[in-house]
Amino acid sequence: NAAIAYGRALRRAGHLNESSDELRRGANLFAGRSGAPAITLHVELARTAIAKHEFGQAMVQCKVVQDLTGGAAEGHACAAEAHLLWRRASEALDETKKSFAADKSNLDAKIAEGNALALQLQDSESEAAFREAMTLAPSDARPHVGLARLYVTTAKKDLALAEMKKAVELDPKDPD
Repeated sequence: NAAIAYGRALRRAGHLNESSDELRRGANLFAGRSGAPAITLHVELARTAIAKHEFGQAMVQCKVVQDLTGGAAEGHACAAEAHLLWRRASEALDETKKSFAADKSNLDAKIAEGNALALQLQDSESEAAFREAMTLAPSDARPHVGLARLYVTTAKKDLALAEMKKAVELDPKDPD
């Protein structure tokens, strides 16, 4: 869907209000429908709200995703990401468990789990979660970015640099 790609690109470029507008237009086209495009549109709306530090709006979008047919796992992963906005690791981990109950291999939940475990200073568990996320989606840069951030906080700068180089190789347009 063009609205998803354009809205995501606007968010990544820092044009958050424009991203919200574009994604809402796209969501209006799928109003009352379920399926992957509707789920993705609302997840992207939630991510834009997170980028704008609008926790309440992000949670509204995550709840919409949860209520869509087939959206339970992604909706809970979305809520985990939203809780991480306020560094609520325990709540994020609760949401990831709910996501894994619906889909054991949900990539977004695995990344959120890695970030939440890092907040709880469970470094080896966090690293394991990011590594598992890498096996779930070898071409996704986000687990490498998460692992690089973990390595920076644990003073493993050479490893952090290697992970960021891998992330840039996988997604050279990612602003992170």
